[in-house]
Amino acid sequence: MIFRFDPARRIVAVTAFLSGPLGTTEAELALDTGASRTLISPKLLAFVGCPIPTDAAGLVVTTGSRREIMPKVVVSGVTALGHAVRNFQVLAHQLPASTSVHGLLGLDFFHDCRLEINFRAGTIVLEPPHD
Repeated sequence: MIFRFDPARRIVAVTAFLSGPLGTTEAELALDTGASRTLISPKLLAFVGCPIPTDAAGLVVTTGSRREIMPKVVVSGVTALGHAVRNFQVLAHQLPASTSVHGLLGLDFFHDCRLEINFRAGTIVLEPPHD
């Protein structure tokens, strides 16, 4: 399946749907091939009924500027680019206010997929894993 993105933007933004116990909401996520894990805003996680555990062990993540401990949260599902992952573990993290997205869609989302990003054409081709 082929999806379009605006190559003039500084990020590859994609529409995703995040599901939790309270329902599903639309989110704009940056497709980030440099991120091994998917990050979602704590506010968005709370909105779909996935509160951030305060007593659970988090994951130490090295960002572009420092190391941080980010809580792990399991969401009912994330759907983007025609691909859905159920019972998906994401990291709760608030990106800087200057960021125009609700999180990052990391490489963990694309496990066993074929992903092609064509910046010249502004297209993304995602072939989900074969069942």
